[in-house]
Amino acid sequence: MSDFCRVDLEGKVQNAGTIRFLFADVPASRSVPFAVIHYADDGEEQAYGLRLDLDKRVFLDHLDDPKKDDAVRSRVLEIVVAVSAGR
Repeated sequence: MSDFCRVDLEGKVQNAGTIRFLFADVPASRSVPFAVIHYADDGEEQAYGLRLDLDKRVFLDHLDDPKKDDAVRSRVLEIVVAVSAGR
């Protein structure tokens, strides 16, 4: 049994500028309120992780580019809804 389950975000969360949301890794234990969001930036297929606190509906990490950080944070509610539905 895996410690994480994967929740697909493509088609469930609108893109944010050049950022395309791919999937979230969520701890199998529902009592843990964190998810790691993976996304591609500017068409690059490499995925990056961004930690999200599902209870507080906030991202715990910051992107170096403030515009991209704001764009990602503007989708936090959509992401929380998609991840919660996929758990």
